[in-house]
Amino acid sequence: MAVRPKVLVVDDKENLRNLLVRVLGETCVVTAAEDGARALALLSSAEFDVVLTDLRMPGADGFDVLRAAAARPAAPEVVMMTAYATVGDAVRAMKLGAYDYLEKPFDPDDAALVVARAAERRRSREPALAATAPG
Repeated sequence: MAVRPKVLVVDDKENLRNLLVRVLGETCVVTAAEDGARALALLSSAEFDVVLTDLRMPGADGFDVLRAAAARPAAPEVVMMTAYATVGDAVRAMKLGAYDYLEKPFDPDDAALVVARAAERRRSREPALAATAPG
């Protein structure tokens, strides 16, 4: 049996957060955070395969979450989502290491597919991650 990917969903909109938890929960172990500050705390204390984060949130924004995730020794793949998509933000997110960028509104099934692909990419990096881990 395959191990279910661990996904962190970060969005300040409760309805979208709950929808993503429900859709992704069919194939993933999902943790939800209501804002960037909570996401940063979770990232410092737990490992995730994929982080699906809103870009604009009160407190820490999606770029803060992306930077914190990228700094982890076993960095998760990060998928950014926003209702305020700009080419500049998309380019910035990709330069900072985001796996993908979803523009709201999006089909939840499309988001699930992107998360599945990101999790597969993360899994494909695991042998390399294990080889570089201290121990």
